[in-house]
Amino acid sequence: MKRSHRQTTCSTCGSTDTISVGMEMADGAVRFWSCTECEATGWQRDGATIDRTAALANVPRR
Repeated sequence: MKRSHRQTTCSTCGSTDTISVGMEMADGAVRFWSCTECEATGWQRDGATIDRTAALANVPRR
């Protein structure tokens, strides 16, 4: 796992007090973030917002 100090800004309230986790998927890297101020969550790929379905489309299913 790579550690990154990339700061994510909440798209709902604008807070930079967020927690984010980056993951490598088959089709590239995605990042999940959660705002500790307003509890909004989201997914990003290459800095652009994507929906959860697109972010998790290539996760193997059991």
